[in-house]
Amino acid sequence: MLKKEFFQNILALFGSIIVADCLLKKEFFQNILALFGFRFYLVLSQGLLGDSKQVMASILLNSVDLLRIDLPGITCLVPALLTALESILPDR
Repeated sequence: MLKKEFFQNILALFGSIIVADCLLKKEFFQNILALFGFRFYLVLSQGLLGDSKQVMASILLNSVDLLRIDLPGITCLVPALLTALESILPDR
């Protein structure tokens, strides 16, 4: 249970960072990625593939700008993003 709460707290932190307009600059994220790149993408993919629909929806809503600014390595999240979208969007 602690592991799930940990990931939810980390995802909330990254969601806050993503949403903040003043931080939506490619240079900022490149500096973050230089230090925490692998962990950043790993936490996001774990949240997208996890059980919590709330965490998944939060990441999807807040990750639009990450794809828009074309960060190095962001394409590794595409399979997890597609899987999350398929699980959230209803079938016809």
